Amino acid sequence: MSKYIVPPDGDMCEWRKGRPPSIGWWPASRTRDAGWLRYWNGACWSVGDSHRRDAEHVAKDARVLDREPSILWTDKWWEQP
Repeated sequence: MSKYIVPPDGDMCEWRKGRPPSIGWWPASRTRDAGWLRYWNGACWSVGDSHRRDAEHVAKDARVLDREPSILWTDKWWEQP
């Protein structure tokens, strides 16, 4: 089992508007919560889920689009050294 990585405090992150650099999962939130994850499909964000949700629930939500333009994203904290 891999070590669990705790998300950083949202105030410690650099939040950005617009499109992230690649398709996939990103910390993305309206409230700058780094523990809130969304899937970017190249055009739209999915609805968000807590980083603590089970994989089955998150996989279903990844297919539900959230077209709200005010979503912010930050770097993938789980890829940081």
